[in-house]
Amino acid sequence: MEYQGSCHCGKLKFQVRGDLKQVLACNSSICSRSFCPKCGIHSFAYGVDPKGNKMAAINVRCLEGVDLDKLPAQRFDGRSL
Repeated sequence: MEYQGSCHCGKLKFQVRGDLKQVLACNSSICSRSFCPKCGIHSFAYGVDPKGNKMAAINVRCLEGVDLDKLPAQRFDGRSL
């Protein structure tokens, strides 16, 4: 499935392809930082997962038409790493 997304103020727009089956709620400093100077929401970031695999993380709150309450969420304590 393809999703349209943007930061809250709309200055940053993007498209995402993939299946949303679960979300990760992370509290790390990287996930907490903002790439949108006006609205305070980051849209995406590149990094590695806990096993060292390359990944791209998308802030699902920035995607149009996604109901977060319908997606299972896994909490991840990134601050403690």
